[in-house]
Amino acid sequence: MELKAVIEGLKLLLRKPPLVPPHLYRKVRIYADANYVVENHDRAKFQWSQNKWRNRD
Repeated sequence: MELKAVIEGLKLLLRKPPLVPPHLYRKVRIYADANYVVENHDRAKFQWSQNKWRNRD
């Protein structure tokens, strides 16, 4: 559920039409206390980009 919350938050940010105009922010900061989200962020960022943002399946 913790990862789902992050995903749903990003979907809201990227929806069309946007809730907040993109020119009003420069970066997005996600706060999480779930170890799964926090500890795997850096590892997933580099592995997924090398895999063209696809999972193992």
